[in-house]
Amino acid sequence: MFVTLIKKQLLELFQSWFINRKTGKARSSGSTALLLTLFGGLFLILGFTFYGMACGVGAFLLGSGQNWLYFAIMALFSMILGVFGSVFNTYASLYLAKDNETLLSMPIPPRTLLAARISGVYITSLMYSALMWIPAIIAYFVLVPLNVTNVVFPIILTFVIALFVTVLSCILGWVVALIASKTKGKSIITVILTLIGLGIYYVVYFKIANSLNEIIPKLGEYGTKIKSWLWYVYELGEAADGKAVPFIAVILITAALFGICFLVLSKTFTKFATASSSTKAKKVKGEQGYSSRTLAKALVMRELKHFTSMPTWMINGGLGLIFLPAAGIAAFVKMNTIREGLAEVSANVPELFVALPVLFIAAVCFISSMTYITPVSVSLEGKTLWQLQTLPISAWDILNSKIRMCMDLTTLPVLFFAVVGGIVLQLDAWLIAVICVITLLFQFLLAEIGLWLNLLLPNLSWTNPAIVTKQSPSVAIALFGGWLFCAAVGAGGFFICAATNLYVALAAFILLYGIAALILRRWLKTKGAKILATL
Repeated sequence: MFVTLIKKQLLELFQSWFINRKTGKARSSGSTALLLTLFGGLFLILGFTFYGMACGVGAFLLGSGQNWLYFAIMALFSMILGVFGSVFNTYASLYLAKDNETLLSMPIPPRTLLAARISGVYITSLMYSALMWIPAIIAYFVLVPLNVTNVVFPIILTFVIALFVTVLSCILGWVVALIASKTKGKSIITVILTLIGLGIYYVVYFKIANSLNEIIPKLGEYGTKIKSWLWYVYELGEAADGKAVPFIAVILITAALFGICFLVLSKTFTKFATASSSTKAKKVKGEQGYSSRTLAKALVMRELKHFTSMPTWMINGGLGLIFLPAAGIAAFVKMNTIREGLAEVSANVPELFVALPVLFIAAVCFISSMTYITPVSVSLEGKTLWQLQTLPISAWDILNSKIRMCMDLTTLPVLFFAVVGGIVLQLDAWLIAVICVITLLFQFLLAEIGLWLNLLLPNLSWTNPAIVTKQSPSVAIALFGGWLFCAAVGAGGFFICAATNLYVALAAFILLYGIAALILRRWLKTKGAKILATL
């Protein structure tokens, strides 16, 4: 039974790579190979980046015999990357899967189902944490003499670190489930708690990282304090360097933490897994009037309610909505420092200073591209899509409402960062206005691209919304493609400014975004609407 559940979990995690969810048939070998090649290339690029960072840290620490500290730092980075990759979908994976009640009604022990669910969290944690840890191991192999233990132990610890990350993610998911089960507005509570938990985690992490940077020059003086404050990390570093006793201790401690975590979760799993579907009748006191809306507004409100009812969608797809105002506030707080830096740039690299508005546009677009709402908006309709298709409304009205809802959410954050950033950079008022127009055009284009991708790569048969919001090909292409596009636009705009002037670059942006948006809008009205009607 457990093996069958594990296979089911793996199928849910990776099925979209091999099965066309639109037709329900297996993808062609060429299509599968292309997807795997694209993501394999992306992981290789990230791996080489992390390898370069590991070599830089290793050159300083390994050369002076501080091997344990090298592995401690790399382990911390691996853990933060692992938590970042898995924390957003842990709550949804464990407690919000659509088939939880069906499986619990079968003769399946709740602990067995929980173990299968956690296996999915573990695999995700392993994928992300290993992305940092494996390059660190390779750099270590290159820089130090090798023996049996310092080769085998770091490799085994790859899986131990992933288990520790799983414990952290499951604890956060359990806390969110516990509080959400006792409060109203569970979706918003879930999002707030997850973001608070993640924020606390990152604050603690960077405090530790800063402490380590201060301690490195005085390692002999602070050696005892490191063992006291960060004993687990210290033992992990010693274990990775080939020490047998710390290696055994780390494995036993991690296993014990996982056992305790699993025991606690198993006590409440059934309650939390079935709580999400329970509903209570709303009491109506007295007479209440009802207001009417136009069709367009009603569809937009429906999309907004759908978005705010799914925590995983809000958390994963709405990060840009948080980062944009946060970036504006940070820029305002650091205004004097930024302006001092710009004065130096103006004196030393005048070409870069001339292209500053273009580079700022690329920065705003880069952050706004983290808001990927439309790349999953069709897929998250799931098997209830037929309800929309049977209504007396056109498919284009449905698609347009998804774009409008996305723009309603993103317009103010984009404008806030564009205006505040422009003031900090001391740009002219007309230039700030042009930047606002260009960045909003980009956000509109991004919403259309996301919808286009989701219509081409839909997934309507999901059981866990986290599978859609985190692992859909449409999400990956929209997110990483958006980043690469912003980088290309920034570089292209810089060279246009160098070759001609700023006005030509701004005009090029407006034409590029405007024409692309019109072309995509035409496609969505015609072919896109036909695709939606036949899904």
